[in-house]
Amino acid sequence: LLLLLARARGALVPPPRVVMKFGGSSVRDAERIAEVASLVRAQMVEHSVQPCLVCSAMGKTTNGLLAAADRAIDEGTVDLSTVRALHVETLDALSIS
Repeated sequence: LLLLLARARGALVPPPRVVMKFGGSSVRDAERIAEVASLVRAQMVEHSVQPCLVCSAMGKTTNGLLAAADRAIDEGTVDLSTVRALHVETLDALSIS
C-alpha cells in the first residue's frame, strides 16, 4: 500500500523485487531455459518487477556429479565429461559462447 501511495505521489520508487527459483527439469535443456527466460521477461514487462533469479542444477546434473564423486572415490578418477557435455550442448543450442 505504501508503495502504491508513493508512486501515486510521483516518488521515484524502485520496482518491487521477486525471487524466482528454477532448477532440475525446468532448466534441463536449452528449450526449457528459453521458456524460463520468457517467464522472467513476462514478469518484468507485465508486472514491472525486478527479478532475483536462483538457478539450481540442470536436470540430471546432480546425478552426474554424484556418479563422478563415486567414481573418484572408488577408482581415483575424476571424470566430469558427462556434466560438461550437457552444459556445452546447452550453450551451443542457446548460441552462447
